[in-house]
Amino acid sequence: MEIDSSSLSFRDAYQLMISSIIPRPVAWISTIDLRGQHNVAPFSFFMGVGGKPPMLAVSVAHRRDHQKDTARNIRETGEFVVNICPSQMAEKMVITSGEYPHEVDEFRVAGLTPVSSAVIKPPGVGESPLRMECKLMQIIQPGDNPTDLILGEIVHFHLDDAIVENGLPSPFKLNPIARLGGQNYASLTNIHEIPRPT
Repeated sequence: MEIDSSSLSFRDAYQLMISSIIPRPVAWISTIDLRGQHNVAPFSFFMGVGGKPPMLAVSVAHRRDHQKDTARNIRETGEFVVNICPSQMAEKMVITSGEYPHEVDEFRVAGLTPVSSAVIKPPGVGESPLRMECKLMQIIQPGDNPTDLILGEIVHFHLDDAIVENGLPSPFKLNPIARLGGQNYASLTNIHEIPRPT
């Protein structure tokens, strides 16, 4: 099969990409708006981009003709939390992906616990064993279809002691959920340690 990407609609290109670029980590992002209304939603176009300062990037496509609450809240407040979702919380994470009116608090809908952050105003997800408090660095709007590429500086890390080994999160104990194509997800079941050549 050969596909000319210029012939694809936004949706078709997106579906092809999320089925090809797998597995992807999930940025379970919690924010607040200017009135203090909570929001939490998952995004899998997400990656780390630098170590000093520690930076990450997440892509948030617009929903039809408007920005998603997450992107709008980040633009307005300049702050957000990236919560890593453990596999056992996957169903609650998917609940937060629904299309809810702006005034709906997804923490309540999914039965999640908002916990205070150390440096910023938005709360983290209490059920997440690894949370990264972020401050907005830049929003870029690439391409023809409205998308917000959000660059954030991680200003504070929260790691549950139960997942830490030798000062770092253990992939076995964190057991993060990974996004695949369609409605498919995966957990870490077979981890290989392969030393790099010296």
